Amino acid sequence: MLNRFLYKSTDNNSNLFKIDNFLFLFYIAYLLISISGYFIIDFVKIRPVTYVVYSIYTFFIVAGAYIGFKAPKYSYNRIRFLGIDTFMWLSLFLCTLLVIYEWKLIINYFGSIRYIINGAFIVRITQIGQAKGIIPVSISYPLSIIFALFSLSLSLYGYSGKKKHLFFALFSFVVIFLMDLTVFGRVGIVYAVFSYLGYLLVFKKKIITYKKILTAFGLLGIISLPRLIRGSFDNFSATLRDVIPLFKYKIPDFLNFLIIIFIYYFTSLFALSEYLAKSQDSLTFGKRLFTPVYNIVVRVIGVERQTMIDLQANIPFRSNIYSIIKEIISDFSYPGLLIIPIFFGLCLGMIFRKNGLFFRALQIYMIGWVFYTPIYNVFSFGGYLISFVFLLLMAVLFNPKEIPYRQ
Repeated sequence: MLNRFLYKSTDNNSNLFKIDNFLFLFYIAYLLISISGYFIIDFVKIRPVTYVVYSIYTFFIVAGAYIGFKAPKYSYNRIRFLGIDTFMWLSLFLCTLLVIYEWKLIINYFGSIRYIINGAFIVRITQIGQAKGIIPVSISYPLSIIFALFSLSLSLYGYSGKKKHLFFALFSFVVIFLMDLTVFGRVGIVYAVFSYLGYLLVFKKKIITYKKILTAFGLLGIISLPRLIRGSFDNFSATLRDVIPLFKYKIPDFLNFLIIIFIYYFTSLFALSEYLAKSQDSLTFGKRLFTPVYNIVVRVIGVERQTMIDLQANIPFRSNIYSIIKEIISDFSYPGLLIIPIFFGLCLGMIFRKNGLFFRALQIYMIGWVFYTPIYNVFSFGGYLISFVFLLLMAVLFNPKEIPYRQ
């Protein structure tokens, strides 16, 4: 029943993933899981206006995806793309050199790897939210295609089942992990995990299996590692210091990492509710949603780039994760909820209308974007937008040599 809801069979016995139906299920499930937090933590009450705003956003992004998915298709001649494996080897080699150079710059700046590990928090705040970082954009932006390569590797493996394509994916993940460690963050690792979920969905894989459960626990450990290093392996006690008094039940310490994941991912509606209750600041007109474009413009006209960090909401512990909805309202106020979600939905629907190696890689990548929307628009970071444009151009311009689908 669920498969029929999420997949559409095509004439060549393959499946198209119904992104509109998935979006509907995803946002309903997210809402239900979020409010289930009341059973564990004494959260502030979500105001009715928040449910209305969330429903409007969900309705219009689903409607946009439905229209985009059903829109008439058109065909055109694309460029034949040969040697995909050679392309992957060369691209991964380039990304490896770049991430090694990033680490060289970090080590030269701070003096030693020992200092970097011991002073992980200092290393992070030195780079996060700064107009000028240690690593120049001439290095970080080319390296950011690693996220596209990860999705492309998963698409290759989904079609062929070959071990070398699995190696491409695993190697890409290692590079992403090393990138995140330069700032002791986890945005890239989380995006890779979301993309892996995208692979399971796009290629219609079983999600609940013994192997995948073990994989899930391994990935959770990897996601937690940068934060554990920053906190000197404190089992998240510093982060949970303000939350523990709000627990309605005694939570065993070994479940701290699950509580952290819930707080990180499922509390944006509570923060959004607090944001909507306050008078709104002046509109930023795309500065939040389309930050990379704004950054390019200010560099061209010679104005110093300004970083924007959200203020903390009291939910009742501090949080500055508000979801993509807050970014839409910050940029365009409430009328933006009638336009921006439809635009995003249309783009998603049109991307998911077609199969093929590059299109499926793009679909895997965009499911990662969807999973990130409860936190923020991850394309407001230039690197992730670059990978999207890279995959989009590959899908639109090139027709890869056929890769036999494993039976």
